[in-house]
Amino acid sequence: MDNGSVDGSVDYVRKNFPWVKVIQHPGNLAFAEGYNRAIEKVEADYVVLLNSDAEVLNPSWVERLLDIATKDSTVVAVACKMVRWKVLPVR
Repeated sequence: MDNGSVDGSVDYVRKNFPWVKVIQHPGNLAFAEGYNRAIEKVEADYVVLLNSDAEVLNPSWVERLLDIATKDSTVVAVACKMVRWKVLPVR
């Protein structure tokens, strides 16, 4: 999902990863609204929300979450433990 970026990242993704479907918003809708609108357009059993500034510490994190989600039909959401947070300077 692109939430109104102006850094050329959409063109980069389209050029280098043509199989990726980019859901592009006309402007920055903020975190929740941007994701909510994108999720409405996704046709999948599961959706992963991962910000571009996230650091993945365990390469099998998706498999582990899917394992939990698929074992119990009453589970509607799974999440990782946040173990570190970098505060960015306010611009």
